Amino acid sequence: MMEILGRTNSVNVRKVAWCAAELGVPFTRSDWGRGFRPTSEPEFLALNPNATVPVIRDGDVVLYESHSIVRYLCAKHRPQWLGETPEAVGLISQWMDWSLSVLATPMSVVFQGKKVNPPPYTPEQVVAATARAKELWVMIARAMDEGTAPFGGEEFTAADFVIAPFMERYVTTIEPQFEAPVLDAWLSRCRARPAFHEHVTVPAP
Repeated sequence: MMEILGRTNSVNVRKVAWCAAELGVPFTRSDWGRGFRPTSEPEFLALNPNATVPVIRDGDVVLYESHSIVRYLCAKHRPQWLGETPEAVGLISQWMDWSLSVLATPMSVVFQGKKVNPPPYTPEQVVAATARAKELWVMIARAMDEGTAPFGGEEFTAADFVIAPFMERYVTTIEPQFEAPVLDAWLSRCRARPAFHEHVTVPAP
């Protein structure tokens, strides 16, 4: 049985757990990271020298980096979620990488600024990050309205698993409702899924 190492209040752990549950992959999970077993322990560093969660052990396979794990799980169990043409593969991968390189930064500043005590950021930094996060969600909504976003539809892609947990965190941390109906509809569809409710819609720290 696959094992996920990482605390449930990590958005990156939530991505992996939700993806695995939707794929029907049985797994166990153990708490590692802030507030739990420290990832600086030799046992954990032997699996991931970066000391970050999540890590998975799937038989002889050990992987870290949440988006790489999502890609691995989809490739193994439902490769169509990675795209069925080179163009689709590229577009899905583009948005997955964008969510880490662009979206994750302001989302992290806002979340930690509001939820961590003492906050690691100044009020001015949190205000600026909040404005930036809103801009990015407007960008996502526009892409969905234009039909260029490879996520948010009735059929899953790997991009859904890595962006929707950020969306849930945005709603619970920044504002309770999007200004874009297309995003509200997407979040409602996700929340209606038992696996999302179990692994993503859980209390934040």
